[in-house]
This record gives sequence, structure tokens and C-alpha cells, in this order.
Amino acid sequence: MSIHFLIAQDKFKFGTVPQDLLEMTVYDKDSTAAAVVLYEENIAYYGVSGLTKDFEIVTDYTVRIKILTSDGVEYANGAIPFYKGNTSSMSESISGLTG
Repeated sequence: MSIHFLIAQDKFKFGTVPQDLLEMTVYDKDSTAAAVVLYEENIAYYGVSGLTKDFEIVTDYTVRIKILTSDGVEYANGAIPFYKGNTSSMSESISGLTG
């Protein structure tokens, strides 16, 4: 008989921010850092398109960044590249974007 244990970090939740993160003004491992990525997760899976009933690849990307100085504000800006094809079935799209 074998028993397997899986230990994972708590599920990330938006909303309430721990007090120690609100008060952080310097990153311990690099005191010159302008910003630090506190959490990053990228999950990709197959789904079914609602319109065409074709398979599609869905990517859920989550990131939490702590801005430490005014120079770090640029790290809050980002770009999401995606393919724009000739038809909607040949194109990628972005939905459910929050910030």
C-alpha cells in the first residue's frame, strides 16, 4: 500500500491584501528593486468554443505585482499579444480581463 501526499500553496485570491504586503517598501532580496512579482500563475487548458463548437486553447494568467518606487510603475503596464485572423474562427480573443 502506498500513500501519496500533495502539498500545494493556498489558492490565490484577489481582494484582501495581507498587511505585511501593504507595508512593504523594500524587497528583502534586492533592496534596489523598483517592483517585485509576488504571485504569478499561468494555466492553459482545452475548451469548446460556444459558437463553432471547435476545440480551443484557453489560458488563464494571474499576476500580482508590488510597486515599490515610482520607477516601478512601468511594470504595471503590459501587453497581451494575440492573433487576428481573417475570420473569427481563425482569430484569438481576450475576455474576462480585470486589473
